[in-house]
Amino acid sequence: MSLRKKNPKRVSNSLNPSRRTHEASHNVALAVRKFIKFILVTLFLCWIYSFYNLIITTHGDDFFPLNSIMHHQNQLQANTNRWDWEFIHIVNTRFMQDQGKLSVLARARLELFKEFCLPTMINQTSQQFLWIIRTDPELDSDVLKDLVYLLRPYPHFFLIASNYNFLIGKDSKPGGWRGGETAREILGSKIFCGDIALLRGASKHEVEQIVLETRLDSDDGLNINYLETVQKFATKAVISNMSIGEELANLEQAQHRASWMYWCAKRHVEWHYSGKLDQGQVNAIGHETYCITAGLTVAFGVGVQIDSIVKSPHHKLYSDVGHFGGCGLSRNKDCLVMVDDLSAAAIRSRTPTSAGMKNIDPIYVDPEMTKSLWNLLREDFTITDEGARYANQYIHDNLDMIALENEMGQCTEGHSCKESSKEKLRRIREDIAAQKLKT
Repeated sequence: MSLRKKNPKRVSNSLNPSRRTHEASHNVALAVRKFIKFILVTLFLCWIYSFYNLIITTHGDDFFPLNSIMHHQNQLQANTNRWDWEFIHIVNTRFMQDQGKLSVLARARLELFKEFCLPTMINQTSQQFLWIIRTDPELDSDVLKDLVYLLRPYPHFFLIASNYNFLIGKDSKPGGWRGGETAREILGSKIFCGDIALLRGASKHEVEQIVLETRLDSDDGLNINYLETVQKFATKAVISNMSIGEELANLEQAQHRASWMYWCAKRHVEWHYSGKLDQGQVNAIGHETYCITAGLTVAFGVGVQIDSIVKSPHHKLYSDVGHFGGCGLSRNKDCLVMVDDLSAAAIRSRTPTSAGMKNIDPIYVDPEMTKSLWNLLREDFTITDEGARYANQYIHDNLDMIALENEMGQCTEGHSCKESSKEKLRRIREDIAAQKLKT
């Protein structure tokens, strides 16, 4: 029987202590290199993730396509019932509805929105409101991205793709927040930004709370104390859950509550495009018996439906409420309050971007009055000189195309359709053409 001879070299290698030490050292070094590689890859991935978050936070809309501005709809739908306010306050604004393809006009209106409207809403002393901004679903994509970028940091600011309106204008749809029509329409539309949980919460509680609705055009602004002023008045003067609960025990107190009520700005500031490279011109306007659109607010007491209130165009509202009344107060005129607690309740822009083209011509105001009004705008509206100057210059530099597109947008649904407005816009373009011939 033959035996297979072992390889003496293999045996000697397996029994060699120095060899085993060398292999162990090699294995340790290999493990260390793998660990270092793992650490470096992890650090690199963390850096990439941090850089990605930085880009998203600061310049997301500049780097990613339009569908990224849907503002993380899955996250917004996670919480569906968040609501802890004692009333519901909706601020309604229209932006380029049924005019989405007029890109130069849209850009000009965006500048007015950014400089005169948005700051006053960001800085309202009460932030207990939902700002519903409706825009044409076909709004120019670049303008849309910029608008979303401005609104995205504020969860109670909503941008909705919709050409429908409730309680605004002669073409508005029946219904409002009270009754649920507005909430259903919004939740069925494309929502570009805003916390949907707040919308669902306000929708859920509209039956049991006071509901306020305020109108604000996208080129106007409100005194930063305005919404809080109206809210405090409404919670004291309009029927709430508390007054209903006490009605049988204290009929006298319940009788002093209104079932509904209106508020209008008694004084406002007008900002005019000046036609020069400056910050524009300002003027103070007062009105005792006339409601402007900026800040026009209606409150519905608990259990009060929209059909119960006086509904009239803003310029007829004061007289119609005084005539018909019906809010439950002893004097009809008390159903509408001209807000007198503020030096100026609103600011309105008067420029060639306006559909109605009313009072757009440059004005002269005493220098001392001008100085006083600008101080007011800085302190009570948080509007800056630089912002006004930029908006004024943008209109100046693009006036010809603004006038052309504004004329093209006349008579679209929900907008002015006056021959006088078209004539003013044509005259602006003719004057520009004449100036070019001279030069």
